[in-house]
Order: sequence, then C-alpha cells, then structure tokens
Amino acid sequence: SSKTNFRKRGLNPAFEILKRAAPADIRVSQRALAHQRQPADQRRLNQTGRLVNVSELFRARIKAERVLLFDDVKTTGSTLRSAKLALEKVGVEVVGTCVLAKRF
Repeated sequence: SSKTNFRKRGLNPAFEILKRAAPADIRVSQRALAHQRQPADQRRLNQTGRLVNVSELFRARIKAERVLLFDDVKTTGSTLRSAKLALEKVGVEVVGTCVLAKRF
C-alpha cells in the first residue's frame, strides 16, 4: 500500500488477508520491499503510464529467500512486475504471484 492509502485505511488490506489465510508454517511479511520514492496515483493512468510510474519503484529488503508475491487488486500487473524485478535483482526467487481480484 502507498503511505497515503495506509494512513487512510490504517492497514494494508492485502497483508491482512494473507496473514489470516496463510498456513501457520508460512511466514507472511510486508517488509520484503520498500518504496524508493512515492509513485503518482495510478487510477487514471493507462498501462504504459503505470509501467513508467512504478519502474524501479521498489528496493528489496530481503535476500536469498523464495517468495510468493501477493496483491489485493491487479489492474495491469505493473506493480507486481516492478516488485518481482526488484526482488530478482538481489537474487530472491519469486515462485509466483497471487491476487485477490483482477480489475477489468
């Protein structure tokens, strides 16, 4: 979640859902990635605009782990792609992605 959305909601919905749904032996963390900058609001951006907006948005905060990326809503996949690239850049294996809802 962006800082603005987190302040508005008081929580990260994707994290809360996954934390409650994951088996006890699966570690759930929202600290694997950090924003390097604040992105623009993506609601009015097309696919190309979203790709540019989140390009190199994240930096990885973990190393040498296997991860499953989880997001609450997938619109174009730009955010997940940027997150995956940041993790792979430091050698983290992204075993898959999961989304709660896909926007059409």
